Amino acid sequence: MDISQLILLHSHEGITSFKVIANDDEKLNSRMQGMLRTIPDAFLTPRILICEGITEVGFIRSLDEKLQVDDDYYMASRGVSYVDGKGGAKALDVAERFFELGFNVALIVDNDRPEDRRKRESLLSKGIHIFSWNENKCIETALLPLLSKEALNNLLLWDSEKKEATWDELIEQGYATKKYLLREELNDKELLNIAMICNKKEFFKRVAGGEALGRAIFDNCKNISSDMEEIKTINEIVKWINYGKDTRIFK
Repeated sequence: MDISQLILLHSHEGITSFKVIANDDEKLNSRMQGMLRTIPDAFLTPRILICEGITEVGFIRSLDEKLQVDDDYYMASRGVSYVDGKGGAKALDVAERFFELGFNVALIVDNDRPEDRRKRESLLSKGIHIFSWNENKCIETALLPLLSKEALNNLLLWDSEKKEATWDELIEQGYATKKYLLREELNDKELLNIAMICNKKEFFKRVAGGEALGRAIFDNCKNISSDMEEIKTINEIVKWINYGKDTRIFK
């Protein structure tokens, strides 16, 4: 079905409204059409979490799994679906369009694009929830340094398409003594640099990569302080999913 043929019906406090998904932005229409084909249930849930890209989709999928195991509920049971926003400013446009269509919208994005600041402020003013990391951080540079050296080493054994290129760079930069073995002593700055290499080499740039990253974080949650800003962000995502109730993954 073409999105130009699809009409959304919303009923709220006795008022029923009809909205057509398609608008005058053909590029945005094309993205929405792709979502309708691949994730049609996104248009049937009242709440939607727009993920900046495929890495974030995988991360949120791992979070959904964690909620099922620890708290015995799915995101879908809270009326939440999640979709790939197709990266950068495109994700902001997708979030805005879903909001215009009457959805309760949240957005998880990196914080390394200063050119998006004005648009982000506009979305916040409209009531769209934005979850992000500290300034200049992407998901890799925000989360990977939270892991111990051992946990990080194990994660980097994941079968990424960019595994060999990433490890070659780690060896060249002196962060690994040999292939698949990080140096014994690594300080915080060096761990951040390793995360930056992973980002540059697109080590996790797949849905499965985001899942692997998420599982590593959640499997090691007892070793990560809940006072870390990144962990507070994850807990805020969980709080939004659970209708504002103060439930946390990291206690």
